[in-house]
Amino acid sequence: MARASDCGATQLDPELLGKLKALLRCSDELVEYAQARLMDRLAANNAQARKLAVELCDVLFSRSKCFRRVLAGQFSQFVELGVGHKPDKPLPPPAAAAAALRERSLEVIEKWHEAWGLHYPQVTAAYKYLKKQYKAPDPDHLARSETVLQQLADLAQQAQLAAAGPLLDWLRILTQLQLPEQRQQQERQRLLRAVVDVRAQMQIVKMVQPLVKRKKQVKRKNHFDRHQSDRKLCVKPSWRRPKGIDGRVRRKFKGAIRMPNVGYGTNKKDRHVLPNGFKKVLVHNVKDLEMLLMHNRVFCAEVAHDVSARKRKEIVERAATLNIALTNKAARLRSQEDE
Repeated sequence: MARASDCGATQLDPELLGKLKALLRCSDELVEYAQARLMDRLAANNAQARKLAVELCDVLFSRSKCFRRVLAGQFSQFVELGVGHKPDKPLPPPAAAAAALRERSLEVIEKWHEAWGLHYPQVTAAYKYLKKQYKAPDPDHLARSETVLQQLADLAQQAQLAAAGPLLDWLRILTQLQLPEQRQQQERQRLLRAVVDVRAQMQIVKMVQPLVKRKKQVKRKNHFDRHQSDRKLCVKPSWRRPKGIDGRVRRKFKGAIRMPNVGYGTNKKDRHVLPNGFKKVLVHNVKDLEMLLMHNRVFCAEVAHDVSARKRKEIVERAATLNIALTNKAARLRSQEDE
């Protein structure tokens, strides 16, 4: 195997390969030994030697069930050495051989997945992961992506996004484009800035309304009082769970006072919802406020108590521009105006 996977060779020697096949037919112990030696060759510091080792693995994987079983148990290590998907463990030089090694390893894993993926879930899991990591870009799709980006920019300038409100849908389209992550982030920020500027120019005066406003269902309005708080002055009415071994309230006897339980809880959809229909988010600066741009019909903002008057004024102005509801927009500003 060392001679067959020599880094000086460009392909497997058919004579040596035939001798290796004949030898491994003798017993499963020799197959397991061969798999261990191949993993050692895959750890070599030469990409060409690793590529020949992958070729040998492909030949033996398709011929021996014992080899498939043993290699499946170490498949994560095989992927790591053959593909080099981890940034801290790259493929060894030379660079051209490393690229060929990665390409060949991906082809081999795809072939194994199609033939034996049902029997070896490790191969299927590796194939699905690598398919997402090393998806080949489509030139036609990239050209269509540039066209869509231009259309997004034109729509933002024409105020159609701000008027109709489908900003979230367009951002989802932008996320689905096959663009590099950095470029995608830049285009998303550019689109958001364009829409914000258009909204500022339109001078939106209509108060934002919650997306869904339901009547909050309260299952119990009375407080749960502590047992015997109505009989003893030293026992306060704030609830404490009874823990006595003979307690009739703890044992839930008939006629005893009720204890809190999960059934009295508020509906999850109505939980933490204010009377105005929004959920509250505490903000300390303008940057925190801009996070609510996409969720201004679900969340409202509340300025923290330790924010100065100068920053409060900036937050109130920015909230009006972004059309975000503020629960305390008049706090502290009104007192300064009176002075």
